[in-house]
Amino acid sequence: MSAKRAITFGCTLIVLFLVFWWVGPYEVAHRLSHLSVGTWASLFALLTLNLLLVLFRSWRVTVHFGIHLPFDVTARANMAGYAAGLFFVPLLAQVAGRQAVFHKIGIAPAVNSALVAYERGLLALISGGLATFGAVYVFGEQLVGQFIGELSLGQVTLIVCGGGAVSAFVGRGSFEKKLFSGMLTWRYLLKLFQDIFITFLALLAMLASFVVVLTSIVPTAGVLKLLAAAAVISFAASMPISVGGWGPREVASLLVLGHLGIGSADAVAASVIIGSASLLTTLFVTAVMFALPRHDLAVDSDCIIQERGSEKMLALTKNAAWILGLAIALTVFFQVHVSWPGNVINVNLADPFAMLALGAVALHVGFQRTWPTWNVSRFNAMLVAITLLLVFGFVWGYGKIGLNAWAVNNRLFGWLVLLGYLAAGYLVVEHHAAHGRRRFIETLFATACVLVVFQIVIRWLHTAGLHLFGDLSANFEGYAGNRNAFAFQLLMILALFLGYAAVWSRLLARKVRGVKVILPLAMGIVLLGIILTGSRAALGASLVMWMVAWLGRMTDRRLLAQGVLVAGLVWIIINNSAPGIQSALGIQSAWSSESSDQARWDANWHALQMWRQEPLTGTGLGVFIAVSSQWFGFPMVIHSTPIWILAEFGVLGVAVIGLFFYLLVRYALRNWRGLPRLPVQRALLFALLAFGIFSLVHEMLYQRIWWLVVGLLLACPQRPAVPSRLDGNVKKPDTFGLPSKARRSKQAAKVTCCVAFRS
Repeated sequence: MSAKRAITFGCTLIVLFLVFWWVGPYEVAHRLSHLSVGTWASLFALLTLNLLLVLFRSWRVTVHFGIHLPFDVTARANMAGYAAGLFFVPLLAQVAGRQAVFHKIGIAPAVNSALVAYERGLLALISGGLATFGAVYVFGEQLVGQFIGELSLGQVTLIVCGGGAVSAFVGRGSFEKKLFSGMLTWRYLLKLFQDIFITFLALLAMLASFVVVLTSIVPTAGVLKLLAAAAVISFAASMPISVGGWGPREVASLLVLGHLGIGSADAVAASVIIGSASLLTTLFVTAVMFALPRHDLAVDSDCIIQERGSEKMLALTKNAAWILGLAIALTVFFQVHVSWPGNVINVNLADPFAMLALGAVALHVGFQRTWPTWNVSRFNAMLVAITLLLVFGFVWGYGKIGLNAWAVNNRLFGWLVLLGYLAAGYLVVEHHAAHGRRRFIETLFATACVLVVFQIVIRWLHTAGLHLFGDLSANFEGYAGNRNAFAFQLLMILALFLGYAAVWSRLLARKVRGVKVILPLAMGIVLLGIILTGSRAALGASLVMWMVAWLGRMTDRRLLAQGVLVAGLVWIIINNSAPGIQSALGIQSAWSSESSDQARWDANWHALQMWRQEPLTGTGLGVFIAVSSQWFGFPMVIHSTPIWILAEFGVLGVAVIGLFFYLLVRYALRNWRGLPRLPVQRALLFALLAFGIFSLVHEMLYQRIWWLVVGLLLACPQRPAVPSRLDGNVKKPDTFGLPSKARRSKQAAKVTCCVAFRS
């Protein structure tokens, strides 16, 4: 059992134990024993209807994607995924379970991940919408509005739409035009409406099952109130932070139904009944699906994909990779903090898409037995070495302090999330080569600029008395939850800009007028955002990056000067535009206090003392934060990546992580032949400079955007490409000694499908 699975099961069991201990197991059992046979029959009928509607929707979605399969094939694939999701992490389990069936008929893992993302997105939007209306009905509009305001959903929506629009305006290509033009047709909208309608019916069946149970336990409760409460509980149970919804469903039942005056025992009993019945229904339908006769793919002559079919699958894979990459580029800047028993989980809005990308790449490796190809040699081996190092550190620390939630959630499972971001960058470049890498970077840059401008505008409006988006944070931290984390995000964007500025200036000159104004303005916005964060590490890193770009002539000097000038002028303008603008922008509270600096220095000093006790292997993962309360009175992390590696992994960890970064620097400097010439190498060098300086005083190894940038810059495309100065990808991926046509023919000959794809 993996560490993440163990902690997920552990948290689920702890929540259930606390709920039953607080309510009383005998009270819950008493309610369960009084349900009639008719209630149980109605419950199973509604849950079966819900599951069949979900299977029907999945079948229609595959058809809408252009994959025409018999219903029983898609049903078996989905039931395998749902059954796995009852016992493991739902999102990855669903993808893996489906792929176990889909890989036999030639559906690529990336397409499978895109299908799951589409269905999950529909479910989240519709279930979230129903939950919002239900919460307003139960708790009132003011409380729900305050909760939504804290999540900043309105702001996130505006920035994501703005970033996507700016990126499409300045850099969209023929592939994007063709892809999105097909989505803006009445035929596609009709298919979307069909999927929404089926999802809505499935949710109504699920909500009706809640009402059936609750009306049997509490006959006096109103049906409309129970429907509203069921919408909130169902949405909580669908969140992928537990096993089978156990835990969040019970907690939500206590809170929501308790607000309606329903007793705790009744609320928990209803939740347990729904969860148990859902589990039994899923297992029963799974057994039935796999017991029914199947299509014999070996003898069915219509099952062989012809040349046109294999090309169709390749096109679908390219579309899926593009959509997943675009979703990550637009949402990677937004953090959400989810409270969970004993811990606060830091979730990024792009995490689900990153995990789907990881699933696509991992399943491709598992089924095709081909590792990802990178511009850096032995890169896969280094990832395996880092993984083993983390596992060793966890086991070493477990022997001293036992199971530590921070070590499991933030480090072990966090490493899987980081690999997801690495896989996301690889997935885009693998299928779209130079164009995909450049467009991904442009989308990142456009979203970052829109975010900085949006934050400045709403804070300026705040000084004018227009509180359109509620209260503002004290620091200029974007939506990262921490100004240093936001500053590091902007540093990565600045690194990509400095590497690709020359490319953009040539390409934009052909598409957009006024390119001489756009690039300096964009660079000035990013620099201004870094200044407003007040992060001294970010200011120092950006100064070093700017000087290296100037002295090494890796970026146009005129552009560098103009960017600084724009940032300075805008700073002067906004600083003198309103009397309270400094406070609204977080300028007065930006610098760290002396007590905060002293606490960080003390933490690093204690970490070095711990390393001296066990210099070779370190003290183990999570040991420092577990014992730090003895020194500070509260848990404290180490504020330096090198010191953290030394303290918890010792010289062994320094050797592994040091070799990893040695390979990156070696590639960025062209095997020590001088400063980089290609944009991809220049961008990597600037990213390494930013990371190296920032990580001296902050722990930056677990920043999502860092691994996303590394995956983007180091990935190789799927097929050999002509070396391009615009991309810097001059290394050909491994073809295993076969010519490209022969290899494609050999792969196509092994691919089978039940029904030929529509052209």
